[in-house]
Amino acid sequence: MLDWINQNSGLFSLLAVVASVIVPIAIFKKQRKYDEAAESRSVVRERDAERRQIERDNQAKQEQERKERKRFQDRKDARREANASPLARLAGASEELEEDIYLDKQLGKR
Repeated sequence: MLDWINQNSGLFSLLAVVASVIVPIAIFKKQRKYDEAAESRSVVRERDAERRQIERDNQAKQEQERKERKRFQDRKDARREANASPLARLAGASEELEEDIYLDKQLGKR
């Protein structure tokens, strides 16, 4: 048995050298595939996050525009209502009345 091991020790050494070269190459290839997959998932997550942020920004902008339109409409309605009052026009207090009406609308009293 020992003779057989001695006779084939060169072959065993060669197999060990070949294995020591092949195994790290195989590991490197698998690691590279894993890294590429992880990178692509990361890119997709970043793109999705950017898209969600853009959607949130657009929604916030639309909400701000809606509030601004409502404020202008409330001002317009208050001006119209104040101008409709003949007593306020005669007394010269239509601006004060307009402001009071607008503030009442903002507070939800009208």
